Amino acid sequence: MQNPQLIRDTEERFLKELRHHFKGWLEKVTRDLADSAFEEELVKLRRDPVYSAFGLAIPEYALIRLMGRLSISIGRRLAACGKSRRIDCRWPG
Repeated sequence: MQNPQLIRDTEERFLKELRHHFKGWLEKVTRDLADSAFEEELVKLRRDPVYSAFGLAIPEYALIRLMGRLSISIGRRLAACGKSRRIDCRWPG
């Protein structure tokens, strides 16, 4: 039997957490994918002889690195779900 109050509470908690994480991701994307961050990443790659030797000191690879960091950020937030005392990720049952 479904408990309507439990469903509403779970939905409300889920949406609150989702809004919190979307706000954080928006801030991270705005900061990490800014032109200045891209240029800084490209400069770092060009200064490193290993990346230059392998032909990776290029704009395309700089973008891949920045996107990878966003992916890691998302993964960390998802992995934290359930470890956090604030969030109970178990399905109500």
